Amino acid sequence: MKTKIIALLAIPALIAISTFSLAQSDQEKSGWGKKHSADGQYKNHHGRRNPEQMLKKMTEKLALTEQQQIDIKALFEKQKIASDAGKDSRRALHEALRNLDVNAADYDQQLTAIKEQAGLKAQGKIDNMMAIKRGLAAILTPEQLEKMQQMKMNKPGVQHNS
Repeated sequence: MKTKIIALLAIPALIAISTFSLAQSDQEKSGWGKKHSADGQYKNHHGRRNPEQMLKKMTEKLALTEQQQIDIKALFEKQKIASDAGKDSRRALHEALRNLDVNAADYDQQLTAIKEQAGLKAQGKIDNMMAIKRGLAAILTPEQLEKMQQMKMNKPGVQHNS
């Protein structure tokens, strides 16, 4: 029963991830990614977010105290460690998908195992995102949290849920 639930959760997660990847590649083709990475404020030279620049921007926009800066930097470092730890397992999952033989006798069992792994990875990613959100909520004042939420809503490409 658990494996069926995990498999049912993994399929929409994989579809969402692939859809997001396609949308992201379309945005980069249209210049969106170049615009945001050219000044180095949001992404480093590998196209990933730059935590130092993010902290600098947060400090300027939210008037962070020195202690808040230290705490947020530690939170970002903890996130990076968790993200780096998952790289090998993500690569192994992608490799397993590439090597899956559709003509194998145990294809369904192999596919189910891969789906379970993908579901667990998706859960881990969500847990990591929520840990950061929870950590920021513990570090920032209610006014700073409100201002940060407003900054997020004013970003280009963010859909407003009314």
